[in-house]
Amino acid sequence: MQDKTIIIVMLGILTLVIGLVVWSAGRVAMAIARDRLRRHRPQRQFRHPSWGMFTYEDDLWTGELPQPDRTLRLVVGGNADAPSEPLLTQAEDIRNRFPELERQALEFLRQREVEIREAKLDLYLLRLEDEERPDMFTFEFLDPRDDSRVWRVEFVKREPKYTGFDS
Repeated sequence: MQDKTIIIVMLGILTLVIGLVVWSAGRVAMAIARDRLRRHRPQRQFRHPSWGMFTYEDDLWTGELPQPDRTLRLVVGGNADAPSEPLLTQAEDIRNRFPELERQALEFLRQREVEIREAKLDLYLLRLEDEERPDMFTFEFLDPRDDSRVWRVEFVKREPKYTGFDS
């Protein structure tokens, strides 16, 4: 009788373990399938009359900000239908004052961040995300010799206010 009880308990435990393995494998398979579907979903696009093509991902619109010597990425908030017009108006103002703002950002960043005072930093991105505060925007820089950090300068009311980095 005791042997039968042990066998029944062992079969119960084995059934639970097998069920747990099958359930876990099913969750992994579903996660892989969701990831592949998300990657193969066509990106939402929007053509703006003066800014050109934007693509939508993660609640943000990405486009380009052409400059005489390079093209920067432009990341703009908005809704699922289009980038925010107030933010694009602010981007136009930034584009018109770009050399001055870039110089201010670099000076401000170098004053605050000792380790990059001599680094050659390349501005690669302008970020305008908050429709409630179109006067807030961020420049993001990379050091071509060390791209392990993205350096930021956040502007408020056309003045650089904060610095930081992402690793």
